[in-house]
Amino acid sequence: MGRSLTGTFDLPTVLADLVRSVQASAEQHSLMLETTEPEAKIVADQARIEQVIGNILDNAVKYSPHGGQVIVRLHRQGPIITSA
Repeated sequence: MGRSLTGTFDLPTVLADLVRSVQASAEQHSLMLETTEPEAKIVADQARIEQVIGNILDNAVKYSPHGGQVIVRLHRQGPIITSA
């Protein structure tokens, strides 16, 4: 396993890119991103975050009913950013 590359990046931008990417291959599903945060800079390993959230989105599409909707929500509560 490679070394972790931690850096600062904008989480809503990464989420929007992932949702667009998964939506392209999710023919019978609707993916939507809801966020109240136009900008949310975080310090983390961006590649690892993309891998984890991408896997979650892929599984959500794979295991939701045909024609289902997958909603990704991003909220900030003080210094805590939550994605669900």
